[in-house]
Amino acid sequence: MKAADRILARRYARAFVAACGGKPRAGVEALAAQRGQLDGVMEYLASPLIPARVKSDILNGRLPAGKGAAAFSLLELLLGVRRFNLLDAVLADAQALCDEREGIVLSRVVSAAPLDRENTAVLKRALERLSGAQVRLETAEDAALIGGFTARVADTLVDASARGAAERLKKQISGGAY
Repeated sequence: MKAADRILARRYARAFVAACGGKPRAGVEALAAQRGQLDGVMEYLASPLIPARVKSDILNGRLPAGKGAAAFSLLELLLGVRRFNLLDAVLADAQALCDEREGIVLSRVVSAAPLDRENTAVLKRALERLSGAQVRLETAEDAALIGGFTARVADTLVDASARGAAERLKKQISGGAY
């Protein structure tokens, strides 16, 4: 995503959170739910080749009336200004703003294999102790880690992967700094 689009997405997110008044989390959840109902038609809604009237009809046909007024208004605005391609970035930024207000930190965890519920819960508690804050986990898999995981919480990187251990051992053996 271009830097200008990134900045614009943040501005839309701030305006959306402000428009939600005293319940920004509910607004973000409504926006996320509406975004989920648009799976399969996002490429049409973001396409500059589809006429605005057709896009509006798609949007109105997919989403129930009256649910999440602020969220629906944002979707209509993004359609109107031909910036629907920013929706996912706006949603992520609005989520981050809500998390920041509530003292929640985002932790991105990448594991060699999918984590089950028990391991996810244990890892979440450990990261909360490490950060001293409530943690919201985003998980992904990367087989290149061989085993274990990496986790980023704010500015702290925890590398508990087999690949990371092998790289540290290689540096240590070759006389490099640890």
